[in-house]
Amino acid sequence: MRPPACQRAESPYAAARAIGPLVDVHYKTLRVWVKKALAQGSRPRGKGRSVLSSAERDELARLRRQVRDLEQANEILKLASAFFARELDPRHH
Repeated sequence: MRPPACQRAESPYAAARAIGPLVDVHYKTLRVWVKKALAQGSRPRGKGRSVLSSAERDELARLRRQVRDLEQANEILKLASAFFARELDPRHH
């Protein structure tokens, strides 16, 4: 994960000196963070550009579907558990 200061840098090295003091980070440290982020495939975001790559967006959509399905299954199991608990309760009959 990139430090927030890296996300603000539009030009990795020129902006480091200007942005570093704004985020209380020495400009050389900021330059190192930006360099690492770029090496990992991150790019500064511009206007209208998504922060996530298409692979990340696809994975996020898949994970959201999975969470929705698991929450739905969990709700069904809760209802079934409550039903069978009532049915097996000797005081119920």
